[in-house]
Amino acid sequence: MDFLCKKNVIIECKAVDTIGGAQRQQLWNYMRLTKIPIGILVNFSPVKNQCEHYYLDTATDTMFLF
Repeated sequence: MDFLCKKNVIIECKAVDTIGGAQRQQLWNYMRLTKIPIGILVNFSPVKNQCEHYYLDTATDTMFLF
């Protein structure tokens, strides 16, 4: 976990060509283990910057992209 903001947002930073399943899974695992409902995955790629926002519904253990 790269950053924890106000105890309820995880920010995971990457520097890869494109965000893939492994990067998403790492963030999702952090969110599920800590029960923190909001996660932001940021990619500082030399090709293009990417940012994805996720919400974890802890009651159903379901992940949503928003």
